Formats: sequence, structure tokens, C-alpha cells
Amino acid sequence: MRNPNYYWGHNMVEMKGVILTFKVTEEEAEMIRRAAKEEGLSVSRYIRACTLRDRGLSGDPVALRIIFDNFKEMMRDIFGGKVDKESLLEGKAMKLTRTKKP
Repeated sequence: MRNPNYYWGHNMVEMKGVILTFKVTEEEAEMIRRAAKEEGLSVSRYIRACTLRDRGLSGDPVALRIIFDNFKEMMRDIFGGKVDKESLLEGKAMKLTRTKKP
């Protein structure tokens, strides 16, 4: 089960200080609301996650930094505060062990 506080590498728990407003058609608004609901996110969280994902995929350095920082935080949660090459390899080995069929 995925952690609902993270979406595409973005820590959704962080408090935000800037409010953006923009206009969309009624049809677009419904599409955004429906997509956010399907993902189990608020509209704000959904729009931030989509933007971060799209900008990260296009190589935007700010988006990539945010994704990387939040990835490290997720790994700390998984490995109990330890994030290094050995921990990551150990996690990979554990995954391979679990998925091997006798």
C-alpha cells in the first residue's frame, strides 16, 4: 500500500504558503476533481503532484531537486533513518528474496 503523504516523490504533508487561483471550464473542473478523488488526494495536492511529475519528467532542476529530496525522506522512513548504498542494495536484495519462487 502506498503512503498517501507521498505522490510521485513529493511530500504532500509540507505546509504551503502561497495561494494560486486560476480559471478552468466547468468540464475541466469536473475532470480535475474526479481525477483527484480517484487518487485519494485533494484538488490542491493533485495539481501540485501533476505539475511536479510533469516538470520532473521534462528535466526541470527545481522539480528534480524536490523529487530527490522527498525520495531520500521516503527511503529514510523505509530503512529507519539510514540511507546509503548498502541500505539500498539490502532493500533490493530483500525484494528479490521475497519474489523468488521455490
